[in-house]
This record gives sequence, C-alpha cells and structure tokens, in this order.
Amino acid sequence: MALMISWESTYENWVAAQRLHRWSNLGTSSSFVFAYVLVPLFGLLPLSQWLIDHHAGDSQDALAQLPWAAGFVAWTVLIWATRLRAYRRAYRNSWPSNVKERVNTLVLSDSGIHAITPGVGDTNLQWSAFCRVVENKRMLLIYMSKTKWLNIPQTALTAEQRAELKALLAAHIGGHRC
Repeated sequence: MALMISWESTYENWVAAQRLHRWSNLGTSSSFVFAYVLVPLFGLLPLSQWLIDHHAGDSQDALAQLPWAAGFVAWTVLIWATRLRAYRRAYRNSWPSNVKERVNTLVLSDSGIHAITPGVGDTNLQWSAFCRVVENKRMLLIYMSKTKWLNIPQTALTAEQRAELKALLAAHIGGHRC
C-alpha cells in the first residue's frame, strides 16, 4: 500500500524547511552562529554604551562610541538583508522559469519514495538513500545527506497520513546521523 502526499511549494514552506535544517544542525554551524547571532549581539554593547552616554549628557564619550555602534548596526542589517536576498534567489532558481505550477507529490511505499515535481522531474529513491528525519510543527525533513532532504509541510498531512508516514519512516529510516 502506498501513501500519496501532494502540496504546492511556496516560498514560506521553503524558508520553513531551511530554518528547520539550520536549527537541527546548529551545533555544526558555528560560522552561522558567529556571523548572524554573536556579532550582532556584541554590537549591542557599543550601542547601549552610546545610549547611556548620550542620556547622561556625556557627548564626548557618546561620539567616541558612535562609529562602533553604527558599524555593528549596519553589519547586522546588511548580513540579514543579504541572507534574505539569497533565500529568495535560491528559491526562485530552484524551479525552471517555464514551470508555473509548483506542486510536489511524494508516493511512499515499502520499496521507497517516488518524488514527482511536474516540469522538473520525478525520481525513485530507495529507503537506503535516507539517513534521518527531523520535524517541527511546520515541516518534516527526510534527509539523504547533511545538505539534501525532502521536505513535507505538516499542513499537507491529514492525521491518518501523519500516522502512516511516521510508521513508514520508523520502519525504514535508522536513527543514525548523516
């Protein structure tokens, strides 16, 4: 017996899959944590010092802190704006320009997964191609490697499909990391 799941691919679902992937691999992505989290947080220190000096009327110290504060704020805005732009470009480039209907279909059976995307292609994948499953309340990722996965939005699943999907995944995908 086969389980068929279909959904329309949207930018929001794509971003949710990217976020789930990033958070599930956070321990191995120290560069992301440094550039996107720690540097902006450290940027708050000179900004807060500038605000304290400015409120205290100490304009000389406030002016000394201003370039650092402005630099960290500019870095934070630039780095996140660049990331958003890269996300949009990657999503747009993941589909050929002639494809207007972005519907994904997965057919899961005891032999594996048949992934169908009209206008892009279809492929049969055996269960041995998959190494782990990660999920949250919005998305379910079925990993083939550290950076490749099939994503299924939770909204595309009924309660019965979710139960059947979990049973298939538990039976065929081991708990080892990719």
